[in-house]
Amino acid sequence: GLSIVEWQPVTGVLPPLDHDHWVTAFERYQQFPEYQQLRRGMTLPEFQRIFLWEYAHRLLARLVGVIFLVPFLLFWRAGYFTPSLARRASEDVKYPARQKIRKGTRKTTPTRRASSRCAYSQRKIR
Repeated sequence: GLSIVEWQPVTGVLPPLDHDHWVTAFERYQQFPEYQQLRRGMTLPEFQRIFLWEYAHRLLARLVGVIFLVPFLLFWRAGYFTPSLARRASEDVKYPARQKIRKGTRKTTPTRRASSRCAYSQRKIR
């Protein structure tokens, strides 16, 4: 659920630390449709439990972001991204469906045909 109702990527690193802050966060959560439609009657301890699960998830996402960003910036600064590599990467990000297997970049193995029940099997493959 979206128990954390405000997005504060930098200042929102710490969860509520005392009872008054928990009550304030819970009151804000009670104004959102998730509480009103799915979790009406939730108690403060129940809210704290789902809040802490979401808080841990957000901390993990921040950690993954840092683990990706730091080496990316170091490689960029060191000049490892050639213009052709940067162009290919930007094309893949803009148009992921257009990605092609470049010759010699990886081995391809034959795959099973999709079953006739699969919606994607009806598409023409170019």
